[in-house]
Amino acid sequence: MKTLISVIILVVSLTSGAQAIEYWGPQCRRKNVFPFVTCESKCFSYYPNFGSGCSQKAQFGCEYKKCSSSSYRCALNPAVEKDNPCPNGEVPVKSINLTSFVDFNLAINLRGYSTDVVLLIDTSSSTRPHLKAIKNELSSFVRQLNGSAKVGVAVYGSEESYDESGLSVLSAVTDYVDPALEALESIPETVDGTRTTITALKTLSSSVAGLNLRGNKRIIVLIGDRPGREPDCRNGYNRDMVLPSSTMISVSLGSDGLNSALPAPSACMNGSYYDPSPIAVGQARDIVNRTNGEVVEIVTAASLLWAVDTVRRRPVYWYNRPPGSNIRVSSASFPLYRGPYTPPVQRYSNGCGNKVYLRTSGLPAFISAPAEVTASVHVALPKGVCIHGPFTCEIRVVEIRRGGEYPSSWSIPFEHFEVIKIHGCQGI
Repeated sequence: MKTLISVIILVVSLTSGAQAIEYWGPQCRRKNVFPFVTCESKCFSYYPNFGSGCSQKAQFGCEYKKCSSSSYRCALNPAVEKDNPCPNGEVPVKSINLTSFVDFNLAINLRGYSTDVVLLIDTSSSTRPHLKAIKNELSSFVRQLNGSAKVGVAVYGSEESYDESGLSVLSAVTDYVDPALEALESIPETVDGTRTTITALKTLSSSVAGLNLRGNKRIIVLIGDRPGREPDCRNGYNRDMVLPSSTMISVSLGSDGLNSALPAPSACMNGSYYDPSPIAVGQARDIVNRTNGEVVEIVTAASLLWAVDTVRRRPVYWYNRPPGSNIRVSSASFPLYRGPYTPPVQRYSNGCGNKVYLRTSGLPAFISAPAEVTASVHVALPKGVCIHGPFTCEIRVVEIRRGGEYPSSWSIPFEHFEVIKIHGCQGI
């Protein structure tokens, strides 16, 4: 009798909107928020004074060049230009030596609608023959995703084989399929044991997990043959806690499958949480049903593509709202620790507070995605602040996603930010 291979695709969804934007690289305008300066190239018939913008931008490599015997322009120093990672003479602003004021530009680049697909594969030894049987279909599926979604590969398995995240990343999501195809050829084999299923799903629901997840839809294809401990050994997670940012499609390997019952798991290898109760039938099905997901019963490239296409068109219940972002430039301190538990002593960043004056222009309160917007930021020293001596602090440019297909207060990644170091009153 032919073994029916069902797989479970767990689909986790997130944010925003429509066509993708072209980006230069990992820096520059690929970032959601990108602070930068440019040197004006327009020629002037007079030599500007030292209070001009070019003088203020000298720390970034701007300098005066002659256009002719009687005219000048502000240009980027050739040595700086050679090492600059960004095109069009846009120099990233990562720190500012502030002695009076500095103006810089702020590019906001909100991506349109996009999909991240992560294959999350059980590496336990019992899955090996099943994975071998479907490897060609998985590879074909990945190839056919090329251009329509970003794809990555992560693995999970027995609790003794993985840390508190419950998974390991083999290839981060990318526009290129080759890294994922190579990862499918090098899946490690680990011992059998109580699976980290729920832990891995929780990790993917609440962080980017080293996978570079930035899509509007996050689709996790969970491939395995047994359910996971609930609550988990280390963290106390259960299936309900995966829901805030998750939509799941499911598919199981072998006759037991991800919906099978699990006798009382063995005691925790470490950690303080332990529930000796057996796992009831239907763990994966429950997650799929509660998150408006989909089930694939026979694994082929076509069936997986159909499931992904179906789920990516489906809104996540009541969170389908117009996507966009709030952008703010802040000099306030912020907590360095963010998580479900508050430490006894909370630590904060070194915000500038009233030591600097900030003004923005051309920055809307809310920006709908997709969008490319360039605003300007003016940073200055308040009068008399230098009598207290030199100081170092930080300002942040923050992008907070709103709307789309997820509750922004729960889902990750919902915030991107750039930290700019301020060295104030140095040498004054």
